Amino acid sequence: MTISFIHEHVKKNTEYVTGLHNNIWGDFKTIRGNVANIYGDISMHKITGDASNIKGDISGILGDVSNIKGDITHIRGDLTHIKGDVSNITGDLSGILGDVSNIKGSVTDIRGDVTNIRGDVSDLMGNVDSIKGEVTNIEGNVTDLSGDMGNLRGNVTNIEGDASELIGNVTGMQGDVTGLVGLVEEIMKKQQP
Repeated sequence: MTISFIHEHVKKNTEYVTGLHNNIWGDFKTIRGNVANIYGDISMHKITGDASNIKGDISGILGDVSNIKGDITHIRGDLTHIKGDVSNITGDLSGILGDVSNIKGSVTDIRGDVTNIRGDVSDLMGNVDSIKGEVTNIEGNVTDLSGDMGNLRGNVTNIEGDASELIGNVTGMQGDVTGLVGLVEEIMKKQQP
């Protein structure tokens, strides 16, 4: 049996290839061990282990993307059209650059630092409670505010429209509250003892 015959046989039948090989081409169902420098189209059902330093285009993620733990910083590129459950993300989510719109599914239980998100974060639907910090430059319709709205400090001018149906405590307002246009009689009635 010559070396060339063995080489041709290995090239045609790559079902079982063992040993140390530098360059192998073909279709493989199961690869175990240290595999570096994979080029081409990779279709994987499940990734187990450490999947770090992934560089390139990661598109078309379908399914359950849950229980991501660790440092998820400096994600750059297009993160649109992610479909599935993206829950239980713990770690540092800062420095995300790119378009994060059109995320469909459940994006719950995000814990950690979610600062410096740049791009389109529109069309957020659901319950957004317990916002702590400075919330400035809100443009649009802010309706159905219920609860304690006390200790408003600063310039609260040019509120236009129907200001009725405000339920809760609106005392402790300090600053310039001029330029109120609309229905404020109901507020006055509710604040009277």
